[in-house]
Amino acid sequence: MAEEGRALLGTKAVAKCADLSKARWPRTVASLDPEMVMVCKDGVYVTLRVFFAEEWGYFVPRDPGRFHPKAGSDPAFTPLGSGVFWYRVAG
Repeated sequence: MAEEGRALLGTKAVAKCADLSKARWPRTVASLDPEMVMVCKDGVYVTLRVFFAEEWGYFVPRDPGRFHPKAGSDPAFTPLGSGVFWYRVAG
């Protein structure tokens, strides 16, 4: 997942975030059946579910060595290993 996520970072030059069409999702990402995949300045968000103002899924940072999320932030990030994070937007 980390490798495929980082490969997506080169697919679009983005100022903020850009939605990636399903046709461009790598196999591992598509197998998760996400609601959307966003390529953003800071990384790739694989959004599994959206419920009103909340959302959650996987995040692959553009530069994992420089990504240090703050505790209690929104979105909140939980490291899963290999440069992949679980993220949650509380809304």
